[in-house]
This record gives sequence, structure tokens and C-alpha cells, in this order.
Amino acid sequence: MKNKTEAEQLVLIVKEISAHTNLKRNPSSILDHNYNFVIAGKSVCVNAWGLVFNVGRSRFREAIHLVKQGNLHPMHGNRGKRRPTTKATSAVGWMRLTFDRIGE
Repeated sequence: MKNKTEAEQLVLIVKEISAHTNLKRNPSSILDHNYNFVIAGKSVCVNAWGLVFNVGRSRFREAIHLVKQGNLHPMHGNRGKRRPTTKATSAVGWMRLTFDRIGE
């Protein structure tokens, strides 16, 4: 997974979790969920699966949240934006000014 972008990694993690998770739903919410991760033919716990695939707890929680929402193809929030935000422009300007001052 190291050769993939962060967004590509998240898509792969979400797909893998979705394939190995059973969600019990009622019309308004999710009642329960069960994980059934299998590695080399053996059933493993969530922690072992995370260690094997180098998925931390916060990344796992983020992916589970997306699976529960039904979002199996997440995209980066800035994808498709044509211009940088005002905050990003201000930050870049501040960095350039700071680097110019330090460099002199």
C-alpha cells in the first residue's frame, strides 16, 4: 500500500472492510456490526488485521464511518477545486515571507 496515494489507500481499506463486515440495520440506523477478517485462511481480530495491513485505529475508524454511511468510493475534499482557498493562499504567502526572511 506504500506506493499508493492516501486517497487510494483509503478506498482500498474501505472496500476491504466493507467486504468483511456485516451491518445489521433498521430503517433509521445501524443496530450492530460484526467483523470477519480472514488472513491466510485464518480468522483474525480487527487489531491483527490492522497490523498486517498497516491500518491504524484512527484510519480504521474513519473507514468504518464511511462504510456505515455507504460511501464505498471516498474522494479527497479538495478534488475538483479550481483555486486554492483563501486560507491556503494566506498560508503559502506567510511561508514564502518567512523563508525569504530566514534565507537573507
